[in-house]
Amino acid sequence: MERNWFPCLLVPEPGDVYLTTEAEAEASFTLDATETVDRLAAAYDAACARSRAVAARFDLADVVPHPQLGEVSLRWIMVHLIEETARHAGHADILRELTDGETGAL
Repeated sequence: MERNWFPCLLVPEPGDVYLTTEAEAEASFTLDATETVDRLAAAYDAACARSRAVAARFDLADVVPHPQLGEVSLRWIMVHLIEETARHAGHADILRELTDGETGAL
């Protein structure tokens, strides 16, 4: 999500392609046997750092074209990414709960 929304929409570089189909998005989540949690976490940290650097160049009200939604503002992108991150963190929490039965509640 970080790689797709901030750099690809706001300041695409050569090779940055905004993923518009479900198949493209799913393919971007495919891991190979060499991936490790540490490498994935480092890649996520790097993507977040790039997103922060890109976002810092714009005002929240600045808009950019979106291939499916028309125009979106930086504010909209940031809120959308908060929603997506929370949604997927919730998925991870469900998986964690399924492994040990703990719910995280007091």
